[in-house]
Amino acid sequence: MRFYNSHAAEQSDLSGDLAAAYSKLEEVAPRLALAIHQIRKAFAPALDKIDADTMEGAIRLTEWFKHESRRVYSILDESEDEKGQRDLLEWVIRRFPKGATVRDVQRGYWALREAKAAETELESLVRNRSGKWIPSEGGRSGQPTRRFLPSYSLDTDSIQ
Repeated sequence: MRFYNSHAAEQSDLSGDLAAAYSKLEEVAPRLALAIHQIRKAFAPALDKIDADTMEGAIRLTEWFKHESRRVYSILDESEDEKGQRDLLEWVIRRFPKGATVRDVQRGYWALREAKAAETELESLVRNRSGKWIPSEGGRSGQPTRRFLPSYSLDTDSIQ
């Protein structure tokens, strides 16, 4: 009942395609619970009722489906600027998981060949809380610099 109520409250704040997806997800938890129960029962025939562990597992899977629905619909609804920022962020995460300098971006990211453009885009990611600036050791010139460190990594972007 707790899941149903919290799901209904979440759904009431939504509109459009995401609201439609959430209305379909309402019935997913009980269906998953039944499937999980049948699998568990195959290994433990004495298990005759759906227990709390089975229901919790089904709810956790449903929460993951909700998370993925939000993620996918946000990608579908993003503007060209937002898509460009997401592409840059994913590029930095893949190429420089410990952070990238403006020069790293300027040299390797085809859309941002000018230092000012690279710095502006990284600053925008910082403002959007997609990452932060961290101090870095000086490069060849020995000058101290800073690196853009993403807030998350692609392999750990999952529901907790």
